[in-house]
Amino acid sequence: MTKPLNKSELVAEIAAHGEMTKAEAVAALDTVVAVITAQMVAGKTVILPGLAKFETRDRPARQVRNVSTGAMIDKAADRAVKISAMTGIKAAVNA
Repeated sequence: MTKPLNKSELVAEIAAHGEMTKAEAVAALDTVVAVITAQMVAGKTVILPGLAKFETRDRPARQVRNVSTGAMIDKAADRAVKISAMTGIKAAVNA
């Protein structure tokens, strides 16, 4: 398994491919992350064509196991984040 790309490496790639400075690339990446986060907090789905679909799902209250004690505990209802790869990126990875 290869080492994952960290933020500084991603910023360097964006700057090189986008013909911009690293500072501009950082600002662009931070803006994209902030906008996606804000939309998901508002309960909206975000689709980046060819890349991914970001959505939230409501999860009901349920019982879960405490891994350290083995006891069952009640967990309140919450929201989960689901990210699905779109067809374009799946095709590129499998080509």
